[in-house]
Amino acid sequence: MVPKFGIRWAAGWGTGSRLGAAAVLAAMSLSCAAPRAPRPDPLDEALSAVAQWNHGDDRAPVIRAVEVLNRVRSGAARSAAEAALTRLATDRGSTRAGREFAIQQLGRLGGARSASELVRLLSDPLVADDADMALQRMGGGRRTDKILSAALAASPQESRARLARILGLRRAASAVPALSELARSGAPEAAGHAVRALGAIATAEAAEALLASLPAVRQAGREGGWEALLNCIEAAARRGDGGRKDQLIAALGALHPPDTVRAAVLLSVAKSHREGHGALRAATLLASTNAAFQVAGVELLRRDVGDAALAAIAGALPFLPPASQIHLLGLVEDRRFRPAVSVIELLAAKGTDSAVRAAALHTLGSAGTADSVNVLVAAS
Repeated sequence: MVPKFGIRWAAGWGTGSRLGAAAVLAAMSLSCAAPRAPRPDPLDEALSAVAQWNHGDDRAPVIRAVEVLNRVRSGAARSAAEAALTRLATDRGSTRAGREFAIQQLGRLGGARSASELVRLLSDPLVADDADMALQRMGGGRRTDKILSAALAASPQESRARLARILGLRRAASAVPALSELARSGAPEAAGHAVRALGAIATAEAAEALLASLPAVRQAGREGGWEALLNCIEAAARRGDGGRKDQLIAALGALHPPDTVRAAVLLSVAKSHREGHGALRAATLLASTNAAFQVAGVELLRRDVGDAALAAIAGALPFLPPASQIHLLGLVEDRRFRPAVSVIELLAAKGTDSAVRAAALHTLGSAGTADSVNVLVAAS
C-alpha cells in the first residue's frame, strides 16, 4: 500500500513541485554535510570576558572564570590553563584588573612554565606587586627556584631586590650561590635583601655565604643583617653543627651588634638543647646587667645544667656582660671543661676587656689544651 503522503507527492504536486522538492532535498543534504562550528573553549570564553573587566564592574565574568579554573584537574588541562592565563597576564591590551586576575591565578595554578614571564612583569609598574606575590607562592618547586635564581643576574637592578626577597620567602636552597654573589655586589638595597634571604634559607651553605658577606651583613644590621646570622646560628644548633654555630657566633661578635642582639644569641643557643628550661633561665640571668642575677645564673649552671647546654652557653661567651664572662670562666676552670676552650682562646687573644682577657688566660692555664700554649705564649 502506498502511503497517502506518497500518493499526494507523486500525483498531486506536478513537475514544478517535484523540482522544488529536489532543491529542498539538495539543500538538506548540503546542510547535513557541512561541519558544525566548534564549541568555544569554556576557559577561553571566560578569560576573554575577564580581559575586558574592570574593578567596580559586575563580578560575573570573574566568578565564571574561577568556576572554570576550579574544574582544572589533569596535567594537560592545567598546562593549557597556565598558558591561557599567561597570555592574559602579559597582554597590555587587556584591562589592568583582568591582568591582575590572571597573575593572581598563576600564583595558584602556575609553575616553571610561566615563571619567566612573571619575572619580566616585575619591571611593569602596573602589575609588579601582583607578579611579586604570585611568584612567592607559585608551585614548580626547584624548577621554578632555578628560573628565579638565573634571573637574578639578568634582571634590571630594580627587580633584583624583589627577586632576592622572593627567593628567601620560598626558602630556595638552590639559590644560595646566586644570592651570595648578589650579597657581595655592593648594591646596598639588593645586597641587603640577599642577606635576609640567606638568613631565611639558613642551610649550612647559606651560613657559609653569610660568613663570606660580612660587610653586607653589617650594613644591613637592624634591617635584617643581625636576624640573618641569628637564624643561621639557631639552624646550626638544631642540626648539631657546633663548629658552624661557633663560627657564626664569633663572626657576629666581631661585628659589635647591639646588646639586644647579644642577648638574643645567648637565649637562642640555650633554647636549642634538651635541658632548655634550665639553660634558658641561666642564660637570661647571665645576660642581665644585675650582679646578683649574674651570680644566680652561674649557680644555676653549676647545679641544674649538663655539659651539652653548658657548651652552648659557653659558646656565646663573647655576648655576655664582662662580669658574667668572668663568672662563667671560673665555672669552666672548675670543671676543666675543654669543649669551651676555642671560645676562651678567642677571648684571651682578642677580648676588649682587660679583666676578661686576664680571666681567660688564667682559665687556659688549667683547662686549656696543647694548642692553647701558643695563645699563652703570645700573651706573655
